[in-house]
Amino acid sequence: MNKQETNVKRIKFNIYAKIIVLEVVVLCIMRFFVPVLLNYPPMSEESVFQSQIEPISHTAQYILLGTTGIIAYILCLSIFCSKIFKYLDLYAKDKSRISKKLIEKVRQDCFSIPRKIVIVQVVLIILVLFMLFFMMNASIQICFKFLLIYFTFFTVIAIISSILIKQDLDVIIKSTYNIDKDYSDFKKASKFSMNLLFNLVPFFLVIIITISLLGYAKVSSSIGEGTYNYYKLQFEKIDFSNLSLKDLPKVFSEITKKSENDYFFMIVGDKYYTTTQNKSLSDFFITYIHTYYDQTNGRAYEYYGVEEEGYVQKIQLTDLDDPIYIGYKYSTTNTETSTFFISLSVVAIIIYIIILLVWSKGISQNLVDVTNNLVQISKGKNDILNKVLPVTSTDELRRAYSCI
Repeated sequence: MNKQETNVKRIKFNIYAKIIVLEVVVLCIMRFFVPVLLNYPPMSEESVFQSQIEPISHTAQYILLGTTGIIAYILCLSIFCSKIFKYLDLYAKDKSRISKKLIEKVRQDCFSIPRKIVIVQVVLIILVLFMLFFMMNASIQICFKFLLIYFTFFTVIAIISSILIKQDLDVIIKSTYNIDKDYSDFKKASKFSMNLLFNLVPFFLVIIITISLLGYAKVSSSIGEGTYNYYKLQFEKIDFSNLSLKDLPKVFSEITKKSENDYFFMIVGDKYYTTTQNKSLSDFFITYIHTYYDQTNGRAYEYYGVEEEGYVQKIQLTDLDDPIYIGYKYSTTNTETSTFFISLSVVAIIIYIIILLVWSKGISQNLVDVTNNLVQISKGKNDILNKVLPVTSTDELRRAYSCI
């Protein structure tokens, strides 16, 4: 195997390896990061508990998600890079078979593929998540939260992977000029300011969304703890030692609800009763009570990402053989807080984009000046050769001015 063939295979390997490694790293990070952002119930990630709630554990879900995403991503990348890989094979074996049309196509693909990667990454992650949540029969609220998190983080990963792959694509572009030295112009030229926005805005989105979700999770947890303590004090005032099942309605009247939407519930074995007809207790909530009542001191939680909790007390009635669970279920959602975080995020993003646009236009103006001067020099304009060019930059562009 000659050196050229080895280089060709290394470029292909680099492109695929970078994608796979980034996907695996991100999935591992998200496996431990998502429960924090979505404020999962304590101890609900234990495998034994999950096996009672869901047919597929969270770890298996992440493996399924990652494997499906990587396979689909590699297939799309193979399609996008088909002309490039064909060119690389010919470049290693027989350069004379490379046509000018193929070279132009390869150059165009090398410029467009990084952007296509970002778009495909976002579309694939949304499709895979929708498929997964459809299988798990999750609520729209949970789907939205998950999509929000995965959309932002995987967009950033797509941009990082496109930057890494661009290093290999630049090598390919340079190799085409060893065969055809004619410069290929493109009908659609990109703008520096737009490219900067495309690469930097997703990183800012991750920061804003992460901070907002963490802040909202803390607020939601505080609301839940406050309500839990409220009902705990209410129940501690009642003596259940000599009560029967028919006496429980009297207990309801002695407890003052903190919120109009809070409701009393009773769990007898695997059956439950609530004081509101259109309210129900999920299998997750009931299983959590049976499993972790002692560890949480009567604080129960609803399904992953659902902002509902409950205070539970285990009592023994005189006319029943087994103890039962009674308590109040309540929401930890705070509409004002969620509206505040959403509004703050939107305003911050708009301000950031405006600042970034103004800043990038200032930078791009220096690039335009250098480019225009270089164009004039390439055309042999005598006036530009004898003209003193003012230095308007202290960075690397200064060297370009000094050399003109």
